[in-house]
Amino acid sequence: MNQTMKTQSIQEKLNQKVSKEDTSTRQGPAGIRLTYLESWKVIQSANQIFGYNGWSCAIIDLSLDFCDEKNGKFHVSYSCVVRVTIKESETFHEDIGSGTGDSSNKATAIESAKKEAVSDARKRALRIFGDALGNCLYDKNYVKEMKKPPFVPLIKN
Repeated sequence: MNQTMKTQSIQEKLNQKVSKEDTSTRQGPAGIRLTYLESWKVIQSANQIFGYNGWSCAIIDLSLDFCDEKNGKFHVSYSCVVRVTIKESETFHEDIGSGTGDSSNKATAIESAKKEAVSDARKRALRIFGDALGNCLYDKNYVKEMKKPPFVPLIKN
């Protein structure tokens, strides 16, 4: 397969929207239900689209935002900037993510916040490449349509 055909194939895959079955939901701010992709699914999709060795991810910055302790519980927040590079074209995107951790064990709270920040930043950087990696989930109309139950025609005998 020549380079042009390979690039077109990748672009076609990136243009495919995420299916409802591949998404998860969680409670967001102000009681809103947020639709998102789990980190492992985004990594799996990137591996399928670019090849397992066709892309890489590098942490550019990982910074402690705060670490508070109250009543024996630690509340920690980290911010992370990640760069995702597509090896074939040397194209890259960077984005920021954040993560929090709460635990009576300081190390556990820090670890949780760091992992969440890196995961969030990687997902945000990958989504810039296309709908198949989550960009379509930023389209409120698409998410609204995705949440509608499937149409089932009434059958009369």
